[in-house]
Amino acid sequence: MRPDEIQGLRKVDGRGMYELTEPPNPHPKLQKLRLIFSERSGLAKIIAASDLVSTSRYGEGLRAAYEELAEALAKKYGGGPKITEFLQPGSVWDEPNDWMTALTKDERYHFRMWSKANGLDLPDEIQGIMLRAVGMSAEAGMVFLAYEFDNFSDYTTEENEAAESAL
Repeated sequence: MRPDEIQGLRKVDGRGMYELTEPPNPHPKLQKLRLIFSERSGLAKIIAASDLVSTSRYGEGLRAAYEELAEALAKKYGGGPKITEFLQPGSVWDEPNDWMTALTKDERYHFRMWSKANGLDLPDEIQGIMLRAVGMSAEAGMVFLAYEFDNFSDYTTEENEAAESAL
């Protein structure tokens, strides 16, 4: 699928990146959609984002929004992955009430991945799915859901070639 085959796309920063202004069937919790296209092979990735989720410094509201989506994905694609949660070694944001601050400063990661590489039976064209909680401040965050298709490596190759040609 190519950009000219989809109505309601608006080009955004980055090569091959578009925003879908009016998704045909959006999930109520994931209204913002970006699509990434490979020039060679078409649609390579879909990234959906929640609205800003108000939460406590402990991340309770963000974790609840994240878990709601994780349960729906597990129901559709299999229970599969556990949460990958880690805090960078040496982070000073290691107390429970620092959960959101560490997430905001990219010192904490909280995500799940469903992938064919891990033996999951995903639809033919989907290589992997990632659900990630992202901190925007100490009291707000967003949930991102990404679907990478089998041709995503074409897109990354094109990006690397473009970067190298700029040298």
